[in-house]
Order: sequence, then structure tokens, then C-alpha cells
Amino acid sequence: MNTSKSIEYSVYTFDGRKSGKRDATWHKALTSKDMHHALKTAQNLFGTNKFGKVEVKKKYYDEKNDRTIDMSIKTYEKKKKGVNIFTILFSGIILAVIAFFVTYYTIGQQ
Repeated sequence: MNTSKSIEYSVYTFDGRKSGKRDATWHKALTSKDMHHALKTAQNLFGTNKFGKVEVKKKYYDEKNDRTIDMSIKTYEKKKKGVNIFTILFSGIILAVIAFFVTYYTIGQQ
């Protein structure tokens, strides 16, 4: 068996609406012999914003070790929005200014 002919690329989508739960499901969107076609399809599917994750997997048979190899070659995933350092510093400055004016107003009333 010629290994180059037995390579296949599969595109899987992960349902974005249940992205944090274990019951979210994968769906096979495409199986192709052409890696570039699979990658382009995955990129287009991810661009629709319907999926939380799109993954391209490469599958082939390793004759030397007599086993099937299945590996991820590209994953498109929505990045989780985190709090950056600028937001933390800005919030701290605002809170410090508010605390200063509250203290100043309270002491000034006595």
C-alpha cells in the first residue's frame, strides 16, 4: 500500500453553543485527499462564526508499525476574552480616585 495515497484529511466542527460543556458534539464536515482543500474549508467554516472550534485532522496508515495514525494538523478556536493588564490598572486608578474623593468629602464634613 502506498502511504501517500492512503492519507486523508478530515474537517471536524465543534458546536459553539455548547462550547464549555461535555455534551457538545463534533461533526465531520469534510473528508478529502487534498490538504489545501481541507484547510481552506476549515477556515471558511470557522469564518461563519457558527462553530466554537474547527479542526483539521490527518489520518494515514503506517505500514512499518502496522497501525493507523490520526493527528490534528490545524485547529481554529475562538479565543477566550480575558482581562488584560491595562483594564486592571485603569480600574485600580478609578477606584483610587473615588476612594480619595470619598475620604476627602467625609473628612471635610466634620
